[in-house]
Parts: sequence; C-alpha cells; structure tokens
Amino acid sequence: MTSFDTSMFRVGARSLSQVIDRLASRLRGSSLTSLETGDKSRPGRCKCCSLVSRMIIGSGIDMVEIRRIQRSIDRFGKRFLDRVFTGAEQAYCLRKRNSAESFAARFAAKEAGAKALGTGISYGVNWLEFEVVREPGTRPTLRFHGRAAKIAARLGFAHAALSITHTAELAMASVVIENGE
Repeated sequence: MTSFDTSMFRVGARSLSQVIDRLASRLRGSSLTSLETGDKSRPGRCKCCSLVSRMIIGSGIDMVEIRRIQRSIDRFGKRFLDRVFTGAEQAYCLRKRNSAESFAARFAAKEAGAKALGTGISYGVNWLEFEVVREPGTRPTLRFHGRAAKIAARLGFAHAALSITHTAELAMASVVIENGE
C-alpha cells in the first residue's frame, strides 16, 4: 500500500492540508467578514458562491460511443427513442444535423445522473426519469422525475451541475449534485 505524500503540495511554507484546514476553520466560524455576506441574519452565507451552504452529495461521469447510439436508433428506431428519451429531448436532437451526437450526449448525461444518485439505471430508476433540458441561450440542465426525484429529495438535492461534450466518435457527460437551500 502506498501512502500519499502531501509534501509535494507546498503553498509557501504551508502544506496543502494546512491550507485546507485553515480555510475550513475560517468558513465554519464568523470569520467570513472578508467575504460579502448575502444574508446578515445568517452569518457565514456568502452571496457570491455556495461554499458554505452547499455540499456535493453525488457525482457521476459517463462516456458513450456515438456509433453505438446510432446503431440502436437504426435497429430499433422510435421504440428505442421512446424508451430512453423524452419527447422534448427527441424534438431537440432531431433538429440537429447529426442527431446521434446529441442523443449520445443526453444518453451519457442520464447515465451520469443515475451514477450521481447512486442508483445506476435499472436499479430503481429508468431512462425517462432523467431529462436533459436546454432553454435557448442557456446551458443544459438535468431534471429528475418520478423515483429519481424522490431519491434526489431524500438525499437533500438542491442543484445539479451538468456538463456534456462530444467529439465525432464519443460523447461524455459529468453530473455533480449538491444539497443546500
């Protein structure tokens, strides 16, 4: 078993763990006076970020071959699309020149969302309970429905950060879910 040597992470005269410990102690107490607080009745609430009020409760990442999704669409057609994607997702993707790229990115986002909840697909949730939504001019977001929404609520879900990307061959998505108010 190898041990992790934090000495390689020196910040000035301090080790990384000392810097993290000092930052954590400052965030716990009322020493957040150097930060602009948003709510004076609740000290320690930073208006500009969510360092204090939110914590990561789950994360997931997935990568899928676009060719695999295209083969499923070619083989099973609407039956596959209806089983995995909501009507709104289908409408969005079918407007694209290479719709398989968009379908694959959303497929990966759903897998990543299920991993972030700790369930995986078919262990309590299904494909349609995760929906990638993108309003014009905004970044995509992940919505939970049905059992996925109930599991998210039980975890204290407040926000899901979704990032999706693709190349000509691969699509990838990352989901981080946070609790908070």
